[in-house]
Amino acid sequence: MGILQALILACDLTPDGTNLGPKTIARLERGLQHAQETGEQLVVAASWSPRHPQQSVTMAEMMALWLQEHSYTDTVVRNATRFNTRGELEASHDVSSIISDPLHLRRVRIMVRKMYGRQKARDINYIPTDESGMTTKGRFLEPFKCGFLYFPLWFQDGVIYLLHHTPLRRINLSY
Repeated sequence: MGILQALILACDLTPDGTNLGPKTIARLERGLQHAQETGEQLVVAASWSPRHPQQSVTMAEMMALWLQEHSYTDTVVRNATRFNTRGELEASHDVSSIISDPLHLRRVRIMVRKMYGRQKARDINYIPTDESGMTTKGRFLEPFKCGFLYFPLWFQDGVIYLLHHTPLRRINLSY
């Protein structure tokens, strides 16, 4: 069967885009703990942020460097073709665990079920961070983001494109 792997989903960067944000770091810390507890190999796959053109490396590379600085050297770095959770899931479809914020994992489970089927969604181990750093804005947006997942993928891609590549990119839907 091979080595079991756990995907750590990225979340945020610092405002200038040069470093990982606190929510991503919390997920990395939980990933380290999970790897120590289970022996699963950690996977990162986040791409380039369209909101941070000055970003010198992908978020996945930043995350792998952070893990290396914290004595974890067995990270698998994959390259997502889109800068969103779906892109990370597409690049890491074979993982056995996914690490993220508790509320985000609810949406991730819906995405996995839609992308790979109910059985895959049941088989994955969803690992929450200890705390959700979700803001009031995030708690307000989360039901809309969950509802958005029920639209066809082509529609989702179009909306995401508009939010990343037009003046609408100034709208930050992250929490």
